[in-house]
Amino acid sequence: MTERKQRIPFRDFSTLSADDREMAERTQVNGKVVNIFRVLMQHPKLVRAWSKFATYILSDGQTLAPRERELVILRIGWLNQAPYEWEQHVRIGKATGITDDEIDRIGKGPKAGWNRQDAALLQAADDLFENSLVSDETWKTLAESL
Repeated sequence: MTERKQRIPFRDFSTLSADDREMAERTQVNGKVVNIFRVLMQHPKLVRAWSKFATYILSDGQTLAPRERELVILRIGWLNQAPYEWEQHVRIGKATGITDDEIDRIGKGPKAGWNRQDAALLQAADDLFENSLVSDETWKTLAESL
């Protein structure tokens, strides 16, 4: 993973209004506020607007099962060498049932001993990263179950 300097500091929650602090603290995963919210809380009004979208993606939408969603997010995080995204979604992914072995294999890619469905999800992330579109072969595999 490539090291990068954090440019926007985490918000000191003690400087927030009680309502904003409560909103931020609802974003905890495994007892810790997710880092993206620790940064976004620099602008609580933005968080209120963005949270509707994030809630849909992470819980209400359920286009993908949570474990599948996290596999894809983690693969994109790995491909982009984005430690911030990676670290946050390792925590979230483990909460959805992704194992330590699977976390390790995400970095190795879709040919690292995955079942057909999981391999296709990871391949879709690779396809989008490399070519900005999902290949016909990957699409066909995913279409069988999604």
